[in-house]
Amino acid sequence: MKLRPNLGSNLRFYIAASLSLALLTATAIAANTHSPTPAPAQSVKAATATPAPAPAPTANKTPLIIGTGAVTGIYYPAAGAVQRVVNDQGGDLRLAVESTNGSVSNLQALIGGKLDLAIAQSDWSYYATKGGQNPFILPNTDLRALLALHAELMAVVVKADSGINDIDGLKGRRINLGPAGSGPRTIMTGLFQTLNWGIGEMGSLTDLPFAEQSAALCDGKVDAIVFLVPHPNAAVQEALSRCATKLLPLGSRAVDTLASANPFYTRSVIPGGSYAGVTADVPSFGVRALLLATTRLSDADAYSIAKAVLSNSATLGGLHPSLARLTAADMKADGFGVPLHAGVAKYLAETGVTAPKP
Repeated sequence: MKLRPNLGSNLRFYIAASLSLALLTATAIAANTHSPTPAPAQSVKAATATPAPAPAPTANKTPLIIGTGAVTGIYYPAAGAVQRVVNDQGGDLRLAVESTNGSVSNLQALIGGKLDLAIAQSDWSYYATKGGQNPFILPNTDLRALLALHAELMAVVVKADSGINDIDGLKGRRINLGPAGSGPRTIMTGLFQTLNWGIGEMGSLTDLPFAEQSAALCDGKVDAIVFLVPHPNAAVQEALSRCATKLLPLGSRAVDTLASANPFYTRSVIPGGSYAGVTADVPSFGVRALLLATTRLSDADAYSIAKAVLSNSATLGGLHPSLARLTAADMKADGFGVPLHAGVAKYLAETGVTAPKP
């Protein structure tokens, strides 16, 4: 005898299951933290795209896993946006995201075959390819770049009445560069060296935790504080709102020299309107978040990823604020010292996408 389905019970089951899934998704998004260098604080705008659940394997192919960062960081939702755009194209190619400890661990796992794809800062990607920087002592010939995602740009904040109006104004001042080994400290130290500043000219360089530096600036304990983050960013907004402060423009010949000598740096602007009171673009520089693979990724899959993302850049930009201004040309990932994947190069050649001049 066949049993007739109880439609009322089934309906209640599906409603309950949907509510449970929504609750679990919201809970997962609220956990964790980001990045191998000090984690940038969350964007001023709420992350609008969280990754979809890892898809079940298709009949022909297991999903490719993207190593990202902490759930509350930037890499995780940025990778989720890429995942959604690619998976929405249909077909056998599917992506899934995995929360990790960030750039360095992603690169190690990618090189070791534990990840299929990874997001990493362009400077660490360069060192992993070329070697010579701990923990990437030996060069690696298998790493390949797929896409350049958001920029992580330097923001130097000073008091509005400090008299500091450009990089030269930082001479002899008290500057918080953050903990030893942090991204901002490494980049600013390189800039000071490019300027040929001696110890005396650099003034007092402090190592306060980033969470404490805005208060230290407003309390007069330091004259300048630095961030290396995607923009807009909540920590930068807090520094600009806590007392009368301003963003220092970082466009200079020294920045040009530093970026030219180090291909992993990118020159750009913090867009006007990113922060309350900042109406004009502010010149800056920093690193890019790169989507990477190795030569293990087939040319066909690399081609499909590039096609899906670059032909849907507007859709991608609508999924997370950090990706909002990216065009297909912006996402071309050559020039960072990591070889471009052959499959991506094929797509770029067919479509004529060229990277904009820095």
